[in-house]
Amino acid sequence: MKKIVLLLLLLLPIFSLADFLDLVQTQLEKDSSYLSSVMKYKEAEFNRARNKNFFIPYVSTSCGANGLSLNTDFEDYTLSIPLSITFQNIAGFDLSISNTWSYSSKEEELSDAGWALTVSRELFSNFDITDLENEKNFALASWSLIDSRNKVFVNLADDIFNYHYYSKKMEIT
Repeated sequence: MKKIVLLLLLLLPIFSLADFLDLVQTQLEKDSSYLSSVMKYKEAEFNRARNKNFFIPYVSTSCGANGLSLNTDFEDYTLSIPLSITFQNIAGFDLSISNTWSYSSKEEELSDAGWALTVSRELFSNFDITDLENEKNFALASWSLIDSRNKVFVNLADDIFNYHYYSKKMEIT
């Protein structure tokens, strides 16, 4: 008999704690500061991993500095489409392949400016400083994530206790 009572006394708080944790998870999914902290944390984690794994290249694409351009003189037009693909961080170097295509309505043909291959590297790079900045940003993002999670937890607990307090106070009056 004592074991059954003890078991019930131990299981009841566990089930109510599970409900409370579900409420916390629901509140976390709705809280904008927590979601912002999660995004900053993932970005800091990515930057940290990118610098540690220097042998893994990253690919970026762009449409030039100005993007698409359209020139017209009310009779004819010229459309220019620049494209650049950059493989970043290949053993510390950036490899870029680019071309620009142009279409002229006067000549009614598509032409290209020719392919360009560019290899670049920072002249003066401070790998140690970059690593330290990434570690600092990761630590700040981690702290921000924990802080926003704790604020949501405390606010929810405060709301629940206030609800019970004021509902009991209303019953008394």
